[in-house]
Amino acid sequence: MESLGFIEEDLTRVSSWQTPPTVSPGSESTPSQVAKVDPFDDWSPTEVGRGLLTGRVRWTVLVGVVMMCAGIAGVAAWIYQRPAELARDALVELETTAGALQPAVLALHAANDHLLSPLDRTSSHTQSLLEVDKRARALYEASASLTAAQSSDRVLAADAASAALEASATLRDGLGYRAGIVPILAMPELQTDPQLIELDEAALAFGEWQAQFDAVLTALPEQILAPLTAELASISGTLESSRMLYLDALRNDDPDAAQAVLDTLQGRLSAAETLLEEELVGVHARVALRIEASLAAIDSLVG
Repeated sequence: MESLGFIEEDLTRVSSWQTPPTVSPGSESTPSQVAKVDPFDDWSPTEVGRGLLTGRVRWTVLVGVVMMCAGIAGVAAWIYQRPAELARDALVELETTAGALQPAVLALHAANDHLLSPLDRTSSHTQSLLEVDKRARALYEASASLTAAQSSDRVLAADAASAALEASATLRDGLGYRAGIVPILAMPELQTDPQLIELDEAALAFGEWQAQFDAVLTALPEQILAPLTAELASISGTLESSRMLYLDALRNDDPDAAQAVLDTLQGRLSAAETLLEEELVGVHARVALRIEASLAAIDSLVG
């Protein structure tokens, strides 16, 4: 048996077992014989705290609930009114910023009139132009806080700021163009008598003025006073030939021919100066229109 995987054990050590006792059919218990238990047999009254009987706990809870509801209502009212308050604050800020731009734009009138006056190198309107730019950009920023319902005010603010910036930019270009051009439109005092100047000195004097002329012309923006720029470019194209004719006249001891060359060149420069004055009148008119447009929009905002 062991070889088959079974282990012999002493059967006498196995516990005996017995079948459960059988119940005869006649001895089964009936429902009437089962004992009934009352679930309330061990119930006794519970003592209630005096705080509950007097109602103090209930009043505390009620006050807390009321206070919480009041806080929620206050927050809701604040949230509801906040957009309107922000809109009013934004409008006040817009009007204040527009009011600050107004005197800066008014100051442009003096700078604009300077376009038509004789060139004064001691006079500078840079500060007034920068002030307009700063105030106009601040008005743009203030208009960004307006709501959709305030779109009309936003449009007025944009009109006032853009007109002021256009006036400032146009005036700055006109003043800068004028300051750069006027010096080169005046020829230097060139000697026409060969007995009073050496040929190399005459060549150097004419060459320095020619180099200055071309340098200024190269720095000019093409979109500013385009007709005058084109005329100056045409004059620049003839400078080299004028220089050669001028030096040839001095070399040939012919002061009349040298003077004729310079007179011809001076005539073209004078015509360019006249064209400059005409162009500046147009710039002055455009700047004045933008100034008035900006002031009208500002008046609508602050009025």
